[in-house]
Amino acid sequence: MDNALHEIRNGPPRYHRLFKPQDISHIQERITTLLGLIEQAPKSLKWKARAAIGTKMQWYNDVEEVERADHLNGIG
Repeated sequence: MDNALHEIRNGPPRYHRLFKPQDISHIQERITTLLGLIEQAPKSLKWKARAAIGTKMQWYNDVEEVERADHLNGIG
């Protein structure tokens, strides 16, 4: 996740051709604010466990494993 945060924080300068310097600065300030709010928010026990275990365990269901609800079986 640290690599992802690094990419998020350092992403806006890559698009210097699309934005004015003051816009990039504003975007970076907002990113910093949002990441700070996320960091300060209370975390559930499940979130803490996932953060501790990381990618050692699969935390999602593969598409093949998902079952449709009975009322959706005839759709698609």
